[in-house]
Amino acid sequence: MNKQAQQSNVWVILRDLLEREGVARQHLNSYNDFASRGLQNIVDEIGEVEVETVSTPYKIKFGRVTLGSPRGPTGDGEV
Repeated sequence: MNKQAQQSNVWVILRDLLEREGVARQHLNSYNDFASRGLQNIVDEIGEVEVETVSTPYKIKFGRVTLGSPRGPTGDGEV
């Protein structure tokens, strides 16, 4: 299949997806997929980070990603 035919097929699929689910649902599905699998894939690929301070080098190892409910300050300054 040539490149122009592939691009045409992508637009047909995208148009069908947006007609069935709408833009908002597509964005939510994309976010949910990133949150449930994408973040962990990135963390797994990075694995660890080395940080050098003036006195001591550190190695930070990443593990399992978990997401909780959003938190932020309330009107009275509480978090």
